[in-house]
Amino acid sequence: MGLVSGSAIYLFGCHDRNVLMLLLYHAAIAFATVNLLVHDRALIGTALGLLFAPLVIGRLFSGEAHLVSFLGAGVVYPLYCLMQGKKLKHALRAADLSSL
Repeated sequence: MGLVSGSAIYLFGCHDRNVLMLLLYHAAIAFATVNLLVHDRALIGTALGLLFAPLVIGRLFSGEAHLVSFLGAGVVYPLYCLMQGKKLKHALRAADLSSL
């Protein structure tokens, strides 16, 4: 999914309506990945890196790299997902310990 989104940004830019819809799906997939891999933070980091690195690279090479708002979102959103994964992992552990 990261390669598809990254190549779409590279080819069409991020102002295309279809690309923006693809990016919305991409964000939902990223958050679902965090929920799926909540038991292992290393896997979360790897998965988010694979999802978002092509987006940032596609944006840098698309010729519109001067617009840094998208680059900021491409870096901040994975960090947000990592923090949410950490909180979910602590909540999961607390629920497991309370059920004992």
